[in-house]
Amino acid sequence: MKHTPSRALRGAALVLALGLLPVAGAWAAQSITVSTDVAHYVCGNGNAADNGNWPCNQPPVGNTVTINSGVTVTGYVYGALNNIDATSVTGNRVDVKGTVTEAVYGGYHVRNGTSDNVTASNNTVTIVPGSVVALGVRCGYAYTGSGNATASGNTVEISGGTITGSITGGAASSTAGGTMTATNNTVTIKGTPTFTGVGQLTGGNISSGGTSTGNTLNLHTAGLTVSALARFQNLNFYLPTGLAAGGNMLNVTGAAQLGTNAAVTVNLEGAGPALHTGDTFNLISAGGGVDGSIATASASGVLKGYNYKLEIDGENLVLTIGNPVPAATSTATVPTLGEYALAALGLLLAALAFFTLRRKA
Repeated sequence: MKHTPSRALRGAALVLALGLLPVAGAWAAQSITVSTDVAHYVCGNGNAADNGNWPCNQPPVGNTVTINSGVTVTGYVYGALNNIDATSVTGNRVDVKGTVTEAVYGGYHVRNGTSDNVTASNNTVTIVPGSVVALGVRCGYAYTGSGNATASGNTVEISGGTITGSITGGAASSTAGGTMTATNNTVTIKGTPTFTGVGQLTGGNISSGGTSTGNTLNLHTAGLTVSALARFQNLNFYLPTGLAAGGNMLNVTGAAQLGTNAAVTVNLEGAGPALHTGDTFNLISAGGGVDGSIATASASGVLKGYNYKLEIDGENLVLTIGNPVPAATSTATVPTLGEYALAALGLLLAALAFFTLRRKA
């Protein structure tokens, strides 16, 4: 009996023959490692045979770029870039171990002059010891004309290196009235990085009228300087061992914008500094003032066995160490038997004695 393919199967074969569907593997994410100096932009969704060079027209999802130690990229680096259509730029990563002469983006989605919705989400950039980034880090960047722009869940992790330029977890902009949302982006700074002329340190950057929520700064390093601080709703400070009383965690030459009811926590990096009642530490010291307020739940706490309080005094967000927390005392309770319990115990003992005597008899 002759087998005749179904109409659906014949249609699918025709579509494949015409090249209207991708062949197997065409949509696989790319992993690009740059091991030699290049003088062009590098995109995780670019030309894999040429170190991620243009065109950046592969799917902008799940790609990885690694700039090896000792290598210089003369140009920008993108985990993925999409300036072609409305496909979200999601889950891409850049690991910088060498030198980048321009800026680094985890995910970059730009549709200027269109009504396309744009999204840069869940992208990651890491900057490690020995690296250099000359024009800053913008992990998730979404920019459109009249569509909606979303930058969410992006992560910047800085553990060393030399950085110049602004540092942004996520940025969303719509130039003609679309909704702008920058939410749940995180910037973590630890180790001993060098900041040289770092501009804004921003969690979720949006144009006027947008929404910035849930963005977090984790600061494990003391003594760094930036020109401005803004759009972080959660700020977690980890006091390192070498921080002396009266020292500054973060210096801001301009203004530090905390917004309303910022959630602030204080922790220790390792053993942390020695603490004494009356010690103060400036979590933020801003020449242009600290604007905004901290949440009531953040205004006090316990650190290394000491009570503490947080307050804004104009130019500083100040941590003041209070008295030690009193040692917990406990009073051992000796159980007592009540009147009826004693009577029951007496009857039980008498019964035991009676049965013992009968057995001996």
